[in-house]
Amino acid sequence: MSENRHYPRLCLLLPYKVRVLECEVQEVSINNIRFSSREAFPPDSVKEMTLDTGEDEKLKIQAAIRWCRPASSGGHEVGAEISVPAS
Repeated sequence: MSENRHYPRLCLLLPYKVRVLECEVQEVSINNIRFSSREAFPPDSVKEMTLDTGEDEKLKIQAAIRWCRPASSGGHEVGAEISVPAS
C-alpha cells in the first residue's frame, strides 16, 4: 500500500466476472480498479461487474472503463472508475 496517496490502494487478486467474462483484479482503491482480461474493453464504456468476496457474498459494481491496453503477458490490462449502483 502506498502511503503517498490521498486514498491508499490495496493490491490484491480477486476472481470476478464481467457478465460472463472471467477477469482478475490487480489493484483496487476507493473508487478505481485495475484488472486483467482476455478481452479488450472500449474506453468510456460502462460495465456491470460482480466481485466475488470469497465470503459467500457478491458485490455488484459499475465500472466506467477509462483505459485498456495490451498486457505484456497476453490479454489486456484495464483501468476503470467504480461505483456501487443504488439499490
